[in-house]
Amino acid sequence: MYDFLNGNENIVAGEGLKKSVKRKIVRNKIGNITKIAGGTVAVLLIAVTVSTNVSPSLAYAMSDVPVLGDIVRVVTLNRYENKIGGSEAEIVTPKIEGLRDEELMNQINEELGDNADRLIAAFEKEALMLQAAYGDDVHMGVGSDYTIRTDNDDYYAIDIYFYNLVGSSSTTHKFYTVDKHTGEIMTLKGLFKENVDYAEPISEIIKNEMIRRNENGGAYWVEDDEFTEGFKGIEENQSFFINEEDNIVVCFDKYEIAAGSEGCPEFVIETELIKDILK
Repeated sequence: MYDFLNGNENIVAGEGLKKSVKRKIVRNKIGNITKIAGGTVAVLLIAVTVSTNVSPSLAYAMSDVPVLGDIVRVVTLNRYENKIGGSEAEIVTPKIEGLRDEELMNQINEELGDNADRLIAAFEKEALMLQAAYGDDVHMGVGSDYTIRTDNDDYYAIDIYFYNLVGSSSTTHKFYTVDKHTGEIMTLKGLFKENVDYAEPISEIIKNEMIRRNENGGAYWVEDDEFTEGFKGIEENQSFFINEEDNIVVCFDKYEIAAGSEGCPEFVIETELIKDILK
């Protein structure tokens, strides 16, 4: 079966997600994708609510997202909905407008469009193959969408996510935080003073919070064990956004640092704890 998040069709997915999916398979405790009994494949359907048309429905329309003080806005460029046999897809392609760095903006939008095109092509190929082999007995759901996580006087944060629902679910996120005053995409490194080690203190804050959550029944992988690799620290290209309170929020994909029951973990880094190294 095609793995939508492991890149067989060159869909862009972070290395953390790829590692986490492998850990999920090794543990074999998070949930089997398929069970074969009596020659019949039974797959748990976690359905996405989409159109029931057999033919794909493509809708091109500008969304009603408000303009952000003449700096930037996000529009919905394309919405793809399709149902083939027991497989369903709903794939939304956003488009960012108004960044001062037009080259970067075009690069981001090209990436978003290419990811959506590849996801659509992969879905149609796999869905037709499953339908031919098993009729409507095998169920699959894939999709992508976006949400606005922050919209205050200083920042606008967009969360673009891709999900794959077959038996158990996998989700990967891509965040963009726009500085409303400059119209530029922010980087984690760019928030800190030159030549300071910001990764170690942030990683320590996250690890302590993981321990605290485990003491309250959480399932975070703090240390190495037989099945998982413990948390080693944030990556150079770590996912993050700035929230409404202007705090950094460090984000991880499902299964990246914890069991699936924890979803996609997020850690708020209080400004007070890192103020000495912030710009």
